[in-house]
Amino acid sequence: MNYPSSDPCPCGSGKPFKLCCLGVIENDSATTPEMLMRSRYSAYATANYQYILDTYTASTRPTVDADRLAEDNQYTRWLALRVLNATCEPNTGTVDFIAYFAENKQLQQLSEHSRFVKDNGRWRYIDGDINAHGVFKIGRNETCFCGSGNKFKRCCSPLITAG
Repeated sequence: MNYPSSDPCPCGSGKPFKLCCLGVIENDSATTPEMLMRSRYSAYATANYQYILDTYTASTRPTVDADRLAEDNQYTRWLALRVLNATCEPNTGTVDFIAYFAENKQLQQLSEHSRFVKDNGRWRYIDGDINAHGVFKIGRNETCFCGSGNKFKRCCSPLITAG
């Protein structure tokens, strides 16, 4: 996927992609677990599957390759990320988040408590406990989950039905 670097970052920071997660992805330069988690979300949203694989710890990295991840995610459209809590110790950290996505024209959410470790000076994803995963319902006139402040029907709803 060719994601414009001047567009808002998929991670929801409000900054342009080029001033937020793009540099972290290109340079593997996350300085906190939250930054790594946000950049991994942005990598999913921009189809940069090699970065996702590269940011696992060696012991928990899936045995699939980037092409397989792309195939597995070809019908997934990542819509919004909400970070609920993040901790950062010198060599470990956690991030609690909810990611919203569309798959098969259905809005879904993934809520996870993720664990991270610093490995050779770089933050890496270890694993996570999934708190909730599945179809997410929202009314057309409700405020959109993405944080835009707009009604769902005028915000993310068209992205889901187009996907």
